[in-house]
This record gives sequence, C-alpha cells and structure tokens, in this order.
Amino acid sequence: MYAPLRLPRALVVGVGTGNGRQDYLFKVVDTSSNLIWMKCKGCDPHSPQRHRLFDKTASPTFRLVPGTDPFWQPPYWSEFNGQACAFRVDGPRGMSVEGYLGTDQLTYEGAVHQNGFLRFGTDVPRNPRYRTTKILPALGARNESSGHYVRLVGVSLGARRLDGIRPEMFARRDDGQGGCVIDLVTPLTVMAREAYDVVEAAVWSDLAHYGAERVELSGYGLCVRASSEAMKGRLPSLSLHFPEEEAALVVSPEQLFLMADDEEQGRIACLAMKPGRRTVIGALQQVDTRFVFDLKDSKLSFASELCIQDTVQDV
Repeated sequence: MYAPLRLPRALVVGVGTGNGRQDYLFKVVDTSSNLIWMKCKGCDPHSPQRHRLFDKTASPTFRLVPGTDPFWQPPYWSEFNGQACAFRVDGPRGMSVEGYLGTDQLTYEGAVHQNGFLRFGTDVPRNPRYRTTKILPALGARNESSGHYVRLVGVSLGARRLDGIRPEMFARRDDGQGGCVIDLVTPLTVMAREAYDVVEAAVWSDLAHYGAERVELSGYGLCVRASSEAMKGRLPSLSLHFPEEEAALVVSPEQLFLMADDEEQGRIACLAMKPGRRTVIGALQQVDTRFVFDLKDSKLSFASELCIQDTVQDV
C-alpha cells in the first residue's frame, strides 16, 4: 500500500466521520470503482501512514456490513460466519487492499479549488444526450479488477462498421478471461488481439489511401508521419458499439492517436491502442466524456462533454 498522496492516479479526499467528528483521508483508487477505502486502526499496513488511522470505535455511526446484507454479492464474500462482508481491490504497481465493508456518516469540507464535484447518485445532473448500456455482473467472488464489465458488440471506423469485428471477440468466458472492461487505471485502450488486428488493418488501409507514410516507433503497432500535407485532417474517429440502440462511444481522432516528435522522422501519429487478452477501454479514450455509473440498476450512461467546463479559473 502507498502512503497518502503518493499513489498515482488516485483521488484523495479529506472527510470527517461520525457524530463526534474525526478527520481522516480516504482514497478512490479508480473513480469508476464502487469502493472507497481507509486504513483502519488495528491493521498492519506495509507502508506507514502519516495521517490518522480510522478508529471505528470513535464513530458511533459506524457499522460493519454483515454477510447477510443484500449488498453482499460477488465480488464480495462473507467471513466470520456471516458477521462481515470482505473485499479485495487490486491497483497499479501491484498494490492490493483487503478489508471489510462498512457504513458510516461522512462530513465533507469545502474544496480549496472548486474544480469538480463529488456526487452520490440522486443528485447527478441528467443529460438528454446520455447513451446507456448495461453493466455486467462480476463472475468471480475474488480478485476482480476495479473496472466494470460492459458488452461490446462492434467497432466502426468513421462511419463504416468493420465487418471483421464479431461480438464473440469481446465475450467474457466462464473462467473470467476475455470480456470488455471500462477502466480509468489503464492509460490506453487494450483490445483483444483478434479484434485489434482488424482495427489496425482498417486504420492503415484508410490512411494509406490518402498517401500516408508508415514509420516505426517502439511500443506502438501503427504509426504514420503526421507532418505531411496528405495527413492533414485525415486521422479518423472510432466508435465502440454496445448492444443498445444508438449506444456508441465515439473516440475522436485526438483520443485515438498519440502525437510524438522524432528527431529523424519528424511529427508522428501513433494509434493509441494495444493488443491484449481482453478489451479494456482506457483513460485516454474516456477524455471529454461524462460517465455515470448507476450501480443500483447496473447501468452505465455516457455523453460527450468538455471536461474543462468542470474547472474554475484561478484568480
């Protein structure tokens, strides 16, 4: 476990708990996750914590979630003969957290910089442009990733649906392998190898049609010289299709390609996607899109939105 404020890509929030207010820090390792966690008094963390450990005995409103609670379902499991509901979260750099679910009353201080919001469900603004797809249930009780599984059925390049992409390429098997996860911890989208090969070939075919020059850059499967006149305005967008009608996540050219400057080859555009064993919609491809995770009804809603609108300029 990492000391507070040192875990990459983590949201750290100061709160007060209980009627007798005590101040603590809790972490959201992944803002798409349904869990937040605190180090608690009585545990033996691998790294010391400078801030106060949570003492459940000091909060009269704290309650452990029992294994008989309706909330108890995979990926959580029951321990101590049903008296507690256990969890495990795996994070970056081999980090893992194990503990027990609990409920408490939380008091939030005002933020120093008003650069966003923290909401709990019923007060999330509704947007008529939202597209919605179903969040799939976890299949295993333990060692699940913090991301949420969704059903991906197809891919389009620009306005053209890729015929070589089949829904079974993104299906999750009974052994837990495969599937499609939306995850903020993964920087770039990973696509199942069979589907990735189809996408890369289609992107290259389109770019080659406009006279693109393919170049090599370590760590990327497809890169082209972007400084040529032939490439101006030619980088395509990509859409990820879910089974619901009109439910498609559009990835703009700015999110689909990473730009790099090479001393020998000049300006280069690289496909910001890698092959893997399962498909993971990564953080870059989620930029400028608002996601609403409705865990109660197992729904994911999303719509394009400029993230800069959530910020307030410093004066």
